[in-house]
Amino acid sequence: KNILPYTFFIVFLLYLFANTGIHGDDYALIKELQGKRSLFILSAENLGKYIYNIPSYLIWCFYSIIGYENLYLYDLLKYLLNLISIYFLYSFFINYFSELRSFIISFLIILFPTHDSSNYWLMATPLYVFFPSMIFFSFSLIKKNSYLLGSILLLIASFNYTSPPYILGLSVIFLLEKNYKKLMLFFIIGSIYVLYYLIISKIYGNLEHRVDDYLSIYKIVINFSLQLITSIDANIGISFVMKVFYSMLSINIIGVSIIFLFIFSFYICFKDKILVFEKTSNKNKIIVVASMVLIYFFSLIIFSLTSSYPQTTFNLGNRTTIYSSFVFVVLLSILIKRNTTFLIITLILILSIVGISNHWKEFNKKNINIINQINSNKNFKDLNSTDIIMLKDNLYSKFGKISHIEFLIVPWVSNQIFSKYENFTVLPLSKYLYIDNNVIINKKEGTNHTIVKNIYIYKTESNELILIKRSDIMELISNEESILRHWVQLKEFELLSTIIIKFFPRVNYLFTK
Repeated sequence: KNILPYTFFIVFLLYLFANTGIHGDDYALIKELQGKRSLFILSAENLGKYIYNIPSYLIWCFYSIIGYENLYLYDLLKYLLNLISIYFLYSFFINYFSELRSFIISFLIILFPTHDSSNYWLMATPLYVFFPSMIFFSFSLIKKNSYLLGSILLLIASFNYTSPPYILGLSVIFLLEKNYKKLMLFFIIGSIYVLYYLIISKIYGNLEHRVDDYLSIYKIVINFSLQLITSIDANIGISFVMKVFYSMLSINIIGVSIIFLFIFSFYICFKDKILVFEKTSNKNKIIVVASMVLIYFFSLIIFSLTSSYPQTTFNLGNRTTIYSSFVFVVLLSILIKRNTTFLIITLILILSIVGISNHWKEFNKKNINIINQINSNKNFKDLNSTDIIMLKDNLYSKFGKISHIEFLIVPWVSNQIFSKYENFTVLPLSKYLYIDNNVIINKKEGTNHTIVKNIYIYKTESNELILIKRSDIMELISNEESILRHWVQLKEFELLSTIIIKFFPRVNYLFTK
């Protein structure tokens, strides 16, 4: 009836995604896909690792079209994917909750502070936000007897490796509602991808596999325990508190103004419902909670099979926590019946969401400046193929004390940024490196680099390229600050870190002093 609140909400979301930029694998994907029109042909030979995520690939093809020009189009694409995802979830939750609660639940799940990489990192957005939300939307369509459109969207949305927990969890709703025909339709269509995955992985053994080839019952139990503990920490533990606290420190005057705009529009839209109690039926509560818990549980099992992806609120890997955001947000809504209390908590989370957005904006702005400096620095043209450059600073974004978003620490990112020169080795200067005789070893990446000729330090803050002596390398490495990715690395938790290294030796590099 009143278009003004929705206009304000659209402006609010536009602010969140504007100037958040490209990150991580985005750089590599642009280089890999740009100009390769043959990749639009859906074959295993052309798609390679993308064969497991064909719907997402159809969005990733925009890397080929946009390239490195007009970067604002990536922000616009992320904005549209997240906006539509909120609508998709709203269309589902409105079947079980009030209009007010359905809107807030959908908004918070999509933009929950723990999984910001799934929102602002374009490569992750289709996989972890858009198509999972489309599964919920297709469920709602089938529930309302729109079988054809619901089935088509379900088949498309489920065709990636993030879908099985959602298919299993939502199927339970039809089971509890005793809609057995819809249950069979939804489950069978949603499970086609699993069969497809097994067939493709069998035929093309050289493709990327997500399941650990060396699993045992003992290893699965250990992996599941790690997934469960870290997910609790990420959503209600120390990591969550740190994420919310540091994000609020990132809010600026513009962010505060945008928040007031959002609150004002929200008040206009729901002012007659704010002071009332939520009256969701117990049956609806049980059905939805059971579904969300199962989505969460099945996601932990699937990640346990990979022996990777621990739940964390920091770094680009935090996209995996989106599964747990469903259950924690829904439980929060159900446990707090008074709308005023629920809205106060929502406001705190909105402050965090805006602060996180500002962090991505500032980080993107700094990255662009560094890239421009590198492209204009003529000293790089004089280097030889046997030379090594060690990049100092700006390996990650700094989120308080935590090293959050990966940048120059990632080899395929730094290599792409320096690709115009194509004649030397680029390494991040950090305590992840050490020297063995005449070889520099990167413990994080497991790579070795033989010292043949000159070694340089490139100071990314001052745009200086400095020749150094081989004898000074170890001192430079030891003088670098330890990279803090998680609170468990703090010296106060040394016993806990020892236990982690014992069970997961591959993360030993994180605890280098």
